[in-house]
Amino acid sequence: MQIPTLPRLAVVLLFAAASPLAGQTATGRIEGEASDSAHGRPLAGATVLVTRVSPKPSEFFSAGTDDKGRFMVDGLASGHYLVGLSHPFLDSLEISMAPQELDLAEGKRARIDFALPSAATLHRAACPGIAWVKGTGALAGRVTDAGSERPIAGAVIVVEWAEIGLDRRRMRPTRTVRSGEVRTDAGGHYHLCGVPTDERITLQVQQEGRVGSAVTVMVPGDATVLVQNISFSAASARAAGDSSSVGLLTGRAVATGRVRAGNGRPVAGVQVHVSDAAPAAVSDSLGRYLLADLPAGTQLLEARKLGYAEVRQPVELRNGDTASADVVIERVTSLDSVRVVGRRVKYSEFERDKALASGFGWFLDQADLAKRNVTEASDLVKGMAGFRVMGSGLEAKIYMSRGQTSISAPPCAVDVVIDGVPGMDINFVNPDQIARVELHPGLGTAPLQYTKGCGVIVIWTKR
Repeated sequence: MQIPTLPRLAVVLLFAAASPLAGQTATGRIEGEASDSAHGRPLAGATVLVTRVSPKPSEFFSAGTDDKGRFMVDGLASGHYLVGLSHPFLDSLEISMAPQELDLAEGKRARIDFALPSAATLHRAACPGIAWVKGTGALAGRVTDAGSERPIAGAVIVVEWAEIGLDRRRMRPTRTVRSGEVRTDAGGHYHLCGVPTDERITLQVQQEGRVGSAVTVMVPGDATVLVQNISFSAASARAAGDSSSVGLLTGRAVATGRVRAGNGRPVAGVQVHVSDAAPAAVSDSLGRYLLADLPAGTQLLEARKLGYAEVRQPVELRNGDTASADVVIERVTSLDSVRVVGRRVKYSEFERDKALASGFGWFLDQADLAKRNVTEASDLVKGMAGFRVMGSGLEAKIYMSRGQTSISAPPCAVDVVIDGVPGMDINFVNPDQIARVELHPGLGTAPLQYTKGCGVIVIWTKR
């Protein structure tokens, strides 16, 4: 689909700094920058296509844009040129930008700057005929086979997200799970409109009775459209609805990379793993990590460290190959301490949750923990109804022993929250550091902000 209303690209001809020496072949250059105006950032990873259409024979050149959106094609003879730009983001939305024409004289330079269409134009392309509603956006992309790289037609893409509202009658917050689905076309493309922006969305592929790993994405509010391509591996997928299949995914893929803070410095001690896979790693002093024996396809890479915001990002894995996936993790900002006159309960959140639970779930204080005398935090869960522990050490996972309640493929992973940070692994904390533990095998008593469809374990460390 071509957007005819796009503004013409700026073409600026520049004189060469000096004339070529006698006997030397003069050459020209085309350079410039590409920007992503919808997101307000440079457009990296685009391909600039340069074609000399006259004089004959035609010649073809290409160049990629760097992380600042810059590109350059040199060694060009004089002639009439067409210059165009392509990018996977535009391709997924079936948008093509008309190429621009220019005449390049011998030994001269030309500059062309590209800009992607506006957010409104992108949304119209992704959702033709559907009026844009504030706070909503679109997901688009292509589903391919992780082995053959061929598009998968007829696959079902299911999305799910939570809406937090207010019950005005009871004056209590409410949590409603919303979902939607669409099938891929003959080329493996999909478009989902009306999803929320700036909210976590769970995305999953379902194909021929198999379900892929659930990945978490977020549609940016400034662009209203997110292109998320997905690869699916039947060998790494689970049977749909098979809640008895409680096992971790394996394969022959490898992931490696570095964990850095926002300022670029390496962060050590960050736990990195792929959701629903057994291997786990901890970043070293240089921020490096390595994960092996991973399942193929689009998987969810998770990085966690106490005092830092949790990171979840899709990663493309292939059997027999090593994927590079760097992680940027941000420290959680906390307010300076304020001296308050009066007595405050030391673990007020724990006491509040215990009172609201009205006898349901388990609430372990310091005395209860001392009686258990466990060597790993996961040992606290063993033997408790509604939970199942798989593995040990950093590879230990906690699952609900009851049915699945969301689109996430079984087994239904329990959310472990440590000092307010969700998505942690339970053995990431030493039992000697634990002061209070809440165990909620059901959804009725779990703290609303941590409820994701399965049980919740909330751990408070000593203060």
